[in-house]
Amino acid sequence: MLIAEKLSKQQLHDFEEMNEEDFEGFEAGEDRPLIPEGNYKARGIKYKKKNYRWGEKITLTFQINEPYEHNGIELPMYMNVYKKYQAASNYYEAWVIARGSKPQRNDKMTPRIFLGGLFEVVVTTVKPKHKDGSYKKEIFHYSKIDYLKDRIIGQ
Repeated sequence: MLIAEKLSKQQLHDFEEMNEEDFEGFEAGEDRPLIPEGNYKARGIKYKKKNYRWGEKITLTFQINEPYEHNGIELPMYMNVYKKYQAASNYYEAWVIARGSKPQRNDKMTPRIFLGGLFEVVVTTVKPKHKDGSYKKEIFHYSKIDYLKDRIIGQ
């Protein structure tokens, strides 16, 4: 779909009025980090919940502490959001590791439990694909936290 087909009439008018010399281009967003796959020590620093067309996701962000050559790099961990978490879900397992015990019935499983905790995490590489199923170039690959292995220090 052409960009002009997505614009409102006012936006289209403004777009057409734009002179090429007035157009400075678009600002690039922050690059997603790519580090070697493996086990790291990382601290939970923030979380956010976001709605997508296919459902809600929670993003937990961890900051790598060790090994030191990757110290300070922030990596996301993505999980689905449900009203009730089943014991087999990724969030449930991560939450139990962060807390150090299983939740009691009707416990609120807040993501705040990850903040400040130091964990052993497993980092994997995401390799996006083209629509034909072939992998995109390595420049588009990025790292994410696949799962928490253990809690080192709690909140």
